[in-house]
Amino acid sequence: PSPFRRVQAGGFGAQVQLSGLQPPCWYGVGTCSRHGGLMRVVVVGAGVSGMTTALVFQREGHDVQVVAEHPGIDSTSGAAGAIWLPVRIEAGGPELRWSAHTYRVLRELAADVPAAGVDDLVACEVTEELERPWWADAVDGLKPIDATSIYPPGGHAWTFIAPRVEPAIYLPWVEAQLEEPVRAERVDS
Repeated sequence: PSPFRRVQAGGFGAQVQLSGLQPPCWYGVGTCSRHGGLMRVVVVGAGVSGMTTALVFQREGHDVQVVAEHPGIDSTSGAAGAIWLPVRIEAGGPELRWSAHTYRVLRELAADVPAAGVDDLVACEVTEELERPWWADAVDGLKPIDATSIYPPGGHAWTFIAPRVEPAIYLPWVEAQLEEPVRAERVDS
């Protein structure tokens, strides 16, 4: 069996499955309380999500290898900017906690590491609801504004500080932080 563990990188809530164990052991970043110890991790994909996942695992002490058919700049990430926005998959789920953590990390990068290609901008969320947004505690600088000035059919709007990632700068910066270079290889599932 492969010494690598399978990593599912689908955003900033990465999970790892320890291969060969029944049932699979799914957990967040860190060591597995059931099986203990650090791991050798392979991340498939060199876009923003994959590279960020790799960096997080490496900073937790894991041995990490990124494998991708193409460089991250040639992926969807390279063609699109990334702006932090709140995501809710289901009410009461862990997404707000994950989003708030990601928000803080990106804000810190924007403030402390300009070479990382992350900065802050003022974002606007238009909503039909008057009450304070469910994600309000995750952001800085939240202010209500008159939505009709920017989107006439809109009911209400909120502005807030949102981190923005420039992939053309961020991806090479993350790769330079990794101990192992990205391995160019096609991965078939």
